[in-house]
Amino acid sequence: MKRKILCVDDEPEITRALTRLLMADFEVMTAATVEEARAKLTPDLAVVLTDLKMPDGSGFDVLTRAQAKCPEAVRALLTAHIEFDE
Repeated sequence: MKRKILCVDDEPEITRALTRLLMADFEVMTAATVEEARAKLTPDLAVVLTDLKMPDGSGFDVLTRAQAKCPEAVRALLTAHIEFDE
């Protein structure tokens, strides 16, 4: 059985590319908003990969919630921004 990964990004081309890249090794789930990502956080996730800047919030919010809901998951933040203003 493949481990589950949640990829969160508001740009569909990014989640499509991540899905293609990771689907051989993971069961890939995607979310386009912080709210959608929160709803998909489950204890059986192995990895949570999220964009930093989302229209409805921050990737930090997703990772904070992931720490509580799926503490064993690896959590990673992606960004194209050079400076953090949070």
